[in-house]
Amino acid sequence: MASMVAVLWLASGMTAGATEAWDLASGAGETSIRAQVARAFAEAVEGATGGEIAITVHSAGSKLRGSDILRAVERGELALGERPVASLADDDPVFAVHTVRFLGGDFGAARRLDQASRSAIASYLKSRGLRLLYTVPVMPIGLYSNRELASNADFRGLRMRVQDAAVGKIAQATGAFPVGVPDERLVDAIARGTVDAVWLSTAVGVEERLWESFGHYYRIESWLPKNFVFVNAALFEGLAPEQRGAILGAAAMAETMGWNRSRMRATGFARRLAAEGMTVDNPGELWRKELRGIGAVMLMDWLKGAGVSGAAVLDSYNELSGAR
Repeated sequence: MASMVAVLWLASGMTAGATEAWDLASGAGETSIRAQVARAFAEAVEGATGGEIAITVHSAGSKLRGSDILRAVERGELALGERPVASLADDDPVFAVHTVRFLGGDFGAARRLDQASRSAIASYLKSRGLRLLYTVPVMPIGLYSNRELASNADFRGLRMRVQDAAVGKIAQATGAFPVGVPDERLVDAIARGTVDAVWLSTAVGVEERLWESFGHYYRIESWLPKNFVFVNAALFEGLAPEQRGAILGAAAMAETMGWNRSRMRATGFARRLAAEGMTVDNPGELWRKELRGIGAVMLMDWLKGAGVSGAAVLDSYNELSGAR
């Protein structure tokens, strides 16, 4: 693998002592926090290496999309990529822990879940000739509704947009009516009033002006999606020690920046929703308990498929959370 990567980079015109031009492919939107962090990472690497490594960030799927990104970096066709952590569940069910609702939904819990699963992610990537550099959260997912809610019983008959199996289980458990709407048709469906409730972030709420369609936003924080940035391991190991150190230092900076900025922006977006007239509220303790009950069933279902590796991740998460 190392020799193949070296050949690919030599074929691209690289010569000893020249600036190495790397590409980072990401599906993150151009103005998203993930894209901003990726660009900051690239700038930090170029600065720390004195211009010896120049990284161009290709966001919004402009270079490659989806799983093609991981395969391209694995083959050495790209130096770096970014993918959702949950996408790894297609290959190993242990990573589906990042889709279990009502587990690790707020920033503190999500960070602990990130730390608990990090060694599993790194080991998996290593087996594919890749190296984990940093993780970055998206935004916590809350609930928009066109009616006031106070318990799971209030979901009964509510037309809930179902975008995946996990939300389907929530709809089934609460008596909501599931409505399947693909992402590309969601905004239109909301505008036409064909759904009564959707699980989305505050960022999407502000971007799509959801206060025009929904009166309530509940900060339930059902889950917090995370992405990871990775590099071709052979390419990385072929660098001089000081260059590798520069990249790892820039990655640590990017990770801290991403988690901090996402937390601040999520709060700011919630304030904007309220300022536009939407009722922004936290669920009461009884409702939280009911939702956690649904999450507990999902967690047990996940554990059945994740086996020993999944149990190790959960044990680590519970230990970090101070659970007994």
